[in-house]
Amino acid sequence: GLAKAPADRPPSAEALRRALLAALEASSSECPGTRILVVDDEAPTRSAMQDLLELSFPGATVSTAANPDVALELADKIRPDLVITDLHMPQGGGMALTRALREREATRKVPIVVVTAYGGASDWQQLRELGADRFLVKPVDFDTMVTVVRSLMGPRG
Repeated sequence: GLAKAPADRPPSAEALRRALLAALEASSSECPGTRILVVDDEAPTRSAMQDLLELSFPGATVSTAANPDVALELADKIRPDLVITDLHMPQGGGMALTRALREREATRKVPIVVVTAYGGASDWQQLRELGADRFLVKPVDFDTMVTVVRSLMGPRG
């Protein structure tokens, strides 16, 4: 709809509307069966992230945990396709969770996104060595989070 060349744009508003509706309908089953695990010790953050991911990835199941121990129990049960974790939490936080996930055969290759309000280059270096895939700084822009999740989930994202 915003193409520079008029020939590249839909011929009418109705054609654009139909194309948008078709895209919306196609996305309604965008991520069936996809399991995302969000780990953060702050309930409002978990809730907001869950809402964002469920809205952005229709068909995905988003589970949440308040600490790494609960997250590991959930990971054993649900076998997540992606984990998003806060860095600074009790019980070793995102660093300990990343290490534990990478030590388990079932989650060794699951993409991990670590978010924090206080992290820096040294944290990212450690996380990379442990196997984290992305590092984002809070407050996380929702568009950025969706883009990162989509890129890590591959074709289904």
